[in-house]
Amino acid sequence: ERIVLTMYGEGYAASILPMQILSWSIVFVFMNVIFGNLFICLDRQSILTKVAGIYLLVNVVSNIVLIPRYGVVGAGIAAVLTEFAHLALALIWGHRIGHMISGSWEKLAIILPKVAAGGAMMGLYIITFHGIMNIAALIFSAVGVYIFMLYLVKGINKEDVSLIRGAFLKNNGRGQL
Repeated sequence: ERIVLTMYGEGYAASILPMQILSWSIVFVFMNVIFGNLFICLDRQSILTKVAGIYLLVNVVSNIVLIPRYGVVGAGIAAVLTEFAHLALALIWGHRIGHMISGSWEKLAIILPKVAAGGAMMGLYIITFHGIMNIAALIFSAVGVYIFMLYLVKGINKEDVSLIRGAFLKNNGRGQL
């Protein structure tokens, strides 16, 4: 809400709910990019073509069903559903060809709750402080809360923290990232 009102003003207030819905698709988009790159690196572009075809079908059908009934909010919901379907298909095909995230469904079932806990804590932090803090400070501190929560639930370990730190500090004289 604050982003829309700060950047565009009251004239764009009607776009707040669709943007809030659409913002959930970002989680799936980032993961979909990873799988797209995986399939390309494995020379399995045919999988990408199949996923894209089904993705297109899900998008068209969900838009036909949701937009007439819910308007721009329906379009946002359709986008989230489509990206989720894309991720589900990529997970299934990734598993079929032996390239599952973390190696197995069991490991994924252990990792996802940890990531969800970090996300939930970050969300609570944002909800609590959104009216109090400057938006830039809120975003940067929320990322810190997420990383700290992941560390607490052992979603990341000391080696991961070292890698993150190395990404921002000089790395053995090789410069900075």
